[in-house]
Amino acid sequence: MKCVICKEEVYLPHRCSYCRQHFCDKHRLPEKHMCPNLPKRGWKNNRPSNTHQNITYQDNRHRVKPHTVSYPKTQSTNGTIILILIIIGISVIIYTQYKPSIGGIESYVEGVTDEIKEGYEEVIEVAEEGYHELIDVTKAPPPLDPFPSIDELIQFLDRDNVSDVVYASDFKCGDFAEALVNRAQDAGYELKVASMWDSELDDFIQYVESLEYTTKSGTTTFTTTFSYGSGEGHALCRVIIDSSTYLIEPQNDMVFEILGTGYNVVYFGAVTK
Repeated sequence: MKCVICKEEVYLPHRCSYCRQHFCDKHRLPEKHMCPNLPKRGWKNNRPSNTHQNITYQDNRHRVKPHTVSYPKTQSTNGTIILILIIIGISVIIYTQYKPSIGGIESYVEGVTDEIKEGYEEVIEVAEEGYHELIDVTKAPPPLDPFPSIDELIQFLDRDNVSDVVYASDFKCGDFAEALVNRAQDAGYELKVASMWDSELDDFIQYVESLEYTTKSGTTTFTTTFSYGSGEGHALCRVIIDSSTYLIEPQNDMVFEILGTGYNVVYFGAVTK
């Protein structure tokens, strides 16, 4: 394309924004080609009405990227103030209109909260009652029956094997007595631990050591005597049958009836087996 003024062939011509004609680099400016549409005040003072102006500089070698020049923009605050006042007015109207409903919701929520609280308290109360009932049932021992007769007691002792345990430093007379009581309770019978001390124990040992149990095998006679080791106290078991009180030696299943201040052996226990 040729320049309108010098007729020079131009590969990238410049188009005038006023007359819309094409020119070379030399005649590209309006005053260089005497543009007939150039404003009377001159193009240099003609600032665009928008806030940004893109200015492009060119030469024969290369094209420079446009850069932006910013100018301050006058902002009106009247519209913003009016908008804020409108929003405030609408908020006041909505609050005034729906305030009773909001109060109703609060009352409803409070009522529901009270019902939930009452229901929770009832659940806690029922749970506590059930817990106490459970504890009472758990603590209450199963009902135990007294031995109906001395023969029933002897049969129980014959079936039991606590007396087969060997006396040791970690299993003494108290352990024997507690073990036999537990066995009796497991079987549903009432049996208790009895302790002996001082003169009462001395009298009991003296009586037991005076006993002899005699057995015969053919023409041979076997005599068994009993003795106790030294100690400050001793543990046995005690049971009441038909208003009579009996002592049981859990280490050998011997049964003694208490007669006033004395004793009477009614079963020699393990030596008879």
